[in-house]
Amino acid sequence: MREQTTTKRAIGRAAVAPPDRSRYKRSGGIAAYLLVMVSLQIFLLVVAVEGVLAHQPGLARAAAGLSVGLWLIVMTLRRLMPHE
Repeated sequence: MREQTTTKRAIGRAAVAPPDRSRYKRSGGIAAYLLVMVSLQIFLLVVAVEGVLAHQPGLARAAAGLSVGLWLIVMTLRRLMPHE
């Protein structure tokens, strides 16, 4: 007669293997690039406010437009960054 062996199967969180982190090649290049771009965006916002306070609408509009464009680029790059 065959012997019955019972093996316990992992249930819930234990059933999922941890991610293989060796396949991620971490580089701070994109993060540093994003930090520089956010700093530039803050500068452009300050220039836009200065343009409003100095009654120079052309300067304010240009700086605000560039800031919005830069924000869109930063958000796009942030989406492309690999997540864990």
